[in-house]
Amino acid sequence: MTDARARPAPGDVAALLVILALVAAAGQRSLAYGLWSYGEPGPGLFPLLVSAVAAFFAVLALIATFAGAGPAEAEFDPESAQQEGPMLWGKIALYAGVVLAWPWLMVPLGFVVSTAIALFVVLRLAERMAWAPTAAVLVAAVGLSWLVFDRLLGVPLPHGLLGIG
Repeated sequence: MTDARARPAPGDVAALLVILALVAAAGQRSLAYGLWSYGEPGPGLFPLLVSAVAAFFAVLALIATFAGAGPAEAEFDPESAQQEGPMLWGKIALYAGVVLAWPWLMVPLGFVVSTAIALFVVLRLAERMAWAPTAAVLVAAVGLSWLVFDRLLGVPLPHGLLGIG
């Protein structure tokens, strides 16, 4: 008697394990920034929460993959799922690079500069967004996040060598 469930694709399992490793590294790195100080959220709290949520969903996806909850190989049409192709390894590499590099760049470059670089890599290089929308999203996202965390919540964001917080 053979098992009717299809075995999970090794690439799917590997990709989910890579995601788990990345969010574990990001979560561990966020602890260095401090989770709470002086009765207020520290700069590491939000990255730790995001890492925990990403890890939770990656574990759920792994469970679903092994339980056979995903579509069978014969039914899956990558072209209808994503017009650019079945697996975008270059895009995944850019996103992984941003996830790994952003926390380490924050201290020497500061929050504003490191976040702007990270968003630029994601929007312009990974997603191939045009220059004008990239600039608009970048300025709005960095500006609003700085305003919310630095000015409204009083989270002490790293200023970096240039002194730009």
